[in-house]
Order: sequence, then C-alpha cells, then structure tokens
Amino acid sequence: MTDAQPWPAWPVHTPDTERWLLEVVRSGRWAVSGAFTGRPSYEQEFADAFARFIGVPYAVPVCNGSAALTVALEALGVRAGDEVLVPGLTWVACASAVLRVGAVPVLVDISPKTLCLSVEAAAASVTPRTRAVMAVHLHGSAVDMDALTELARRHDLAVLEDCSHVHGAAWRDRRLGSLGDAAAFSLQQTKLLTSGEGGVATTSDPAVHELLYRKRADGRGPRPDA
Repeated sequence: MTDAQPWPAWPVHTPDTERWLLEVVRSGRWAVSGAFTGRPSYEQEFADAFARFIGVPYAVPVCNGSAALTVALEALGVRAGDEVLVPGLTWVACASAVLRVGAVPVLVDISPKTLCLSVEAAAASVTPRTRAVMAVHLHGSAVDMDALTELARRHDLAVLEDCSHVHGAAWRDRRLGSLGDAAAFSLQQTKLLTSGEGGVATTSDPAVHELLYRKRADGRGPRPDA
C-alpha cells in the first residue's frame, strides 16, 4: 500500500448484500417465531451454514456477542455464586456476561507468547466453586486447547470458547468454536464476519443447543417448519 492509496473501507458490502437485505425485508418473516413463508427462515439458513463452517451440529444466532456469552454460560449450567475463570486481557463483555448470570469472574493471567489465557495460571486459580473457564482466543491467537481441555476434564469444568476475534481459525485440524462445550462469536462491525451488530453461539451438545435456543428467545423453541 502506498501513501496515495486510501485505507480499505470496512465493512465490505456488494450489490448482493443489498439484494439479500431487500429479500429479507420483503420475506414477511422478521422474527424467530414469524409465520412460515414456504421456505426456511434466513436466520435458520445462516445458522445451518455457520454450523457447517465451524464443524459443529448447532449454531444459534443472537443479538450480539455479549448475549452469546450470556446464554452460553446459562446453558452450561453456570449459576449464581459459581466462579468462572476469565483472562485478565480481554473485552469487558467476558467478565460482565459472568456477572449477568450472577456468577463471579475470576481474572487469571495470560501467556506472554499468545496474549491468551494461561492454562498454568488457570490451574492455579481453580477452587471448589469454579464451574467454567472462558477460553478467549484473542487477536488471532488461540488458547492452548489441548492443555485447557485436560485441565477442564480434571476438574469437571465447562469450557466456553470466545471466538470473537478468530472466525475461521483452527486449532490443529479443528475450527476454533468446535472444541469447547460451547462457543460465542461476535458479529459486531469490526469483526472478521460482521452483520453490524449480532452474535452466534455454537455447540455440539443437543441438550446445550436446546437451552441456547430457548434462552435467546424467551423460551420459544424452534418451529417445526423452521
């Protein structure tokens, strides 16, 4: 890039973007429980495609990444008074989502090599009240998921991945967002995949998926006709 070239605009949109927006507007279905129009909702089509991309059976769109973290914590059984390990370097939503469900965020140190959660520091922070650990993959780097998975198994902890900075990245041969018990993605304007505002929660567990779906929409379950 030379001085004469402007910085690329973001987010990127094309004529197809405008066409799809108009199709949604004209579809007659603007809500999770909207009337069936003869085809699956655009939201469900996106959820299915995103799940395939990540390599999990289930994806649930939500209003933003913070909501994805919140419903994922609830679906994983985090309750009032529980402790959740959160890296000390991350966006505020990681800790505030824990507070939102009545639990206690416990800040732990990061690895100087990745700037992500240090598994060694997490191990030293586990107490009898610890219920879950939040693996925040930050700035394109990943938490050591091999070591973290072993730690979680040893202490019977749920693993929640925060993948807001790593859409499409992989740990070994699996996409980030498919390794934990659940994962949260942000689709905010500055993210690699954006809808302006928005988020997605993913999981491979059908029971967790049922809770994610219902908790994001006032208890409403999926329509039989989607």
